[in-house]
Amino acid sequence: MAVQILKWVEESDIKDLIYLQAIVKETLRLYPGGPLSVPHEALEDCTVAGHYVPKGTQLWVNIWKLHRDSGSWTDPYEFQPERFLTSHVGTDVRGQQFEYIPFSSGRRSQYPLEVVLTPRLPRKLYQN
Repeated sequence: MAVQILKWVEESDIKDLIYLQAIVKETLRLYPGGPLSVPHEALEDCTVAGHYVPKGTQLWVNIWKLHRDSGSWTDPYEFQPERFLTSHVGTDVRGQQFEYIPFSSGRRSQYPLEVVLTPRLPRKLYQN
């Protein structure tokens, strides 16, 4: 069987490489940048899900556990990039779903993650 190369892959092609994106997401799910989030602190007294949270309370999210929660992920310890093509197709790295937050989360996420996570191809790496 012969494969014909129609053109070299360029950075602009990455958006169309859906399975590659799923592999990156699944890799970050199993191996986030760190096991815990950066600390957050309550600026004022508040109630969250019926629990009183006093001003000054620090919150550290256990990302490692969150990404392996069997309530959110089927076979959470298995590497299954396909989950981002089916059951978690709308899940992205911005952390809006809160079952998947490989970096930061919420509307004030500071990183341009599309830029950070887009694989970069060295120019003319495979070209003559």
